Amino acid sequence: MKKYKTLIFDFDGTIADSEKLITEIVNELASEHSFRKVEKKDIKNLKEMSVRQVARYLGVGLWRVPKLLLLGRSIMARRVGKLKAFPGIKQALARLKKSGYKLAIASTNTKPVIEKFLHEHQISDFDFIENQSTLFSKAKTIRSLLKKNNIDAKSAVYIGDEIRDVEAAREAGVDVACVAWGFNSAAALQKQKPNLFIKTPAGLVKKFS
Repeated sequence: MKKYKTLIFDFDGTIADSEKLITEIVNELASEHSFRKVEKKDIKNLKEMSVRQVARYLGVGLWRVPKLLLLGRSIMARRVGKLKAFPGIKQALARLKKSGYKLAIASTNTKPVIEKFLHEHQISDFDFIENQSTLFSKAKTIRSLLKKNNIDAKSAVYIGDEIRDVEAAREAGVDVACVAWGFNSAAALQKQKPNLFIKTPAGLVKKFS
């Protein structure tokens, strides 16, 4: 896949295994702000849903999302040490960097959380990090990263684990690769017809060799 020069990664669910921590935070906020908690039996169904559908399922109006996201980020910043890197992702990133790709992150998580995670896991392969403050602004985040760093959209691919990643990449005018180890199920992601589908972190290296 040498037509790409820049690989832009989502953070949560693609690099960081944050599902357990996010569920923990959501359930804490549910107790405080009177919406439905995520139970173990819910996880399989939630993996088939978009973010908007998840919010609806939990009984959270979209108008409440910005405040809850702000609160959740504050909690995550204090617990970033709980985040684990997906097995094999560190090695895959190092090999991709060595192969000559520019590596970037475009995320709705905060830059301090991302940078602390990368430092703690000794990952130093990223050339650019861009973040935005709202859950539904990822296309804007990708476009901002492209513009700031003079990256041709046709030479970049966005790599993520959610339905909204596919939607955002297309809105931003870049190709999209979906990974099978994050939040949304493989079946849900394949329904979105991404340009590429990658089953394992090791598969990243094979796909982009």
